[in-house]
Order: sequence, then C-alpha cells, then structure tokens
Amino acid sequence: MEQTHKNVKKDRASRAKWSESAIKALFSFLLEHKNKLEELKYTRGATSNPGNIQL
Repeated sequence: MEQTHKNVKKDRASRAKWSESAIKALFSFLLEHKNKLEELKYTRGATSNPGNIQL
C-alpha cells in the first residue's frame, strides 16, 4: 500500500542551517573538551564502542 503525505505536519520548524563558522566553533569546542567528553561517555555508559576500538 502506497503511503501519502496527508498526515505530515506542515507547521514543523525547519532544520537548522549550519554556517561554516558555526561548524568550526563546534569542532573547536569538541577538540578542546575531548578528554572530558571521553570520560563522560564511558562513565554514563553512552557508548556503542565499549571495547574502545579506534575507528
């Protein structure tokens, strides 16, 4: 059965548009706080890579 788009909400907010400077700022923040993020990731069990395998 083919689905239609009759029930799709049209008042949904549009997705965020990332500028190059915003992406650079996010990457910079993540790199600066990499060690702390790694600690949190494993202490809160929020990882799908429990063996800490380098990807």
